[in-house]
Amino acid sequence: MAGRRMRRLAAATVLLSSLAVPIARGDAESPPIAAVILALMVVVAAVSPGAALGAAVLALPTAYELFPLPGGTFSLLEVSVLALVSGLGIRLVTSGRNAWRSAWHALSDEVAIVLPAVAIVPVAGLAYFMLPNGGVKDVALREIRLTIVEPLLVLGGALIVLREGQARRWAWVCGVVIGTAIAAGACVQVAGGFGGVDSGALTRATGIYSHPNNLALFLERTLLLSLPALLFRPREPLLWLSCLVQGAGFMLTFSRGGLLAVGVGVGILLLMLGKRQWFRTGIALTVGVAAVLFVLGRERLFDLGGSGSEPTRFAIWRSSMRMLLDHPVFGVGPDQFLYQYGRRYIEPSAWPERYTSHPHNIVLDVWLRLGAAGVGAFAVLATGVSSFVWRMRTTIRTDPIACGAVAALAGGAAHGLVDNGFFLPDLAAATWIAIAMLLTLDHRGPDAVPEGNGADDP
Repeated sequence: MAGRRMRRLAAATVLLSSLAVPIARGDAESPPIAAVILALMVVVAAVSPGAALGAAVLALPTAYELFPLPGGTFSLLEVSVLALVSGLGIRLVTSGRNAWRSAWHALSDEVAIVLPAVAIVPVAGLAYFMLPNGGVKDVALREIRLTIVEPLLVLGGALIVLREGQARRWAWVCGVVIGTAIAAGACVQVAGGFGGVDSGALTRATGIYSHPNNLALFLERTLLLSLPALLFRPREPLLWLSCLVQGAGFMLTFSRGGLLAVGVGVGILLLMLGKRQWFRTGIALTVGVAAVLFVLGRERLFDLGGSGSEPTRFAIWRSSMRMLLDHPVFGVGPDQFLYQYGRRYIEPSAWPERYTSHPHNIVLDVWLRLGAAGVGAFAVLATGVSSFVWRMRTTIRTDPIACGAVAALAGGAAHGLVDNGFFLPDLAAATWIAIAMLLTLDHRGPDAVPEGNGADDP
């Protein structure tokens, strides 16, 4: 029965993704064609919301590629979110009172997490209305739509959909598959000399992204989501292949923040599972990988990024602090950093990074985009997630999907200390999906726990 449900989910996801092909080809600019395509996508999503969420996961890396549709240009991720929400709404309307009751419980069971997440919307609205002089309103509105409202719709849909165990498992599979596919493309790119970014003697992989760091931000999350399954099913060759490919693609980004993210994520994972011996082995492996990277890419590892004797990040952080002191309550507004930074805050040593659009630190980023109220909302959210993980730690240790979600969230937070941590469409949606995978732990289904429990015997 479980295998049949997974096959149905796979078939519906393939169908849903296939319907997006005419959009990607630019054939959906005509209103009648677009209406037919979108209607079919919504119908499939209504029949199988789990497939719609899977399609949204597969569409995460497409968030920066815009395609013409009536009314403007949109990414396949946005189209997938529209199909998910619309299809799920139709499903609820046609399923009766019990479905509404179940959806309400899904959204309200963990109010300490859901409430601060929802509060981000009015906080962003307030930051928008309090834009300082020189603020660009259409840019701010676009950011609110792409990184706050639409990803929160994904959270709401995921909390409802993932309460069905097979849908939860399928969303994880889609995350692993798309991570493997993107990493494989990055490996081919570098090996075949098809592009990338030159950094001294190195070529850093970009994959389908415009910058290696964006690729690293995505692959670190899919890799950390995938790795726990190896501890539960160490004899599964496909898992080994997937993790090796993702690891290779990730390493080819030569992202220092990514290395920090994976190191923190793996460390949290091993400590949580009680793998103390593996933790020591992990430290040894980290030292070994660092040594290899030092030999192969020491120019990249010690690249300061600017014209001075210190990393450019330090100058950007100082500039961000000055910006924050000038706008301590409401910040400078959503996606407004670039317009303030280049005009009055940039330091001469950071001139090579004069077009940076964020302060490269998640705390400064939240404060400058959303103001002090935004920092409060995210702090309450982080406290709620941490409390949930601590409260459910014994159960989390028995579930590779929840373990992967914790590792991905921890790694993403660590990388966010030195780079972008949330305010990109794919990162925001991926963060909420990981949180939803964690919160639906009790609804994983009877066959979701693999062989073994991943933890050392007491």
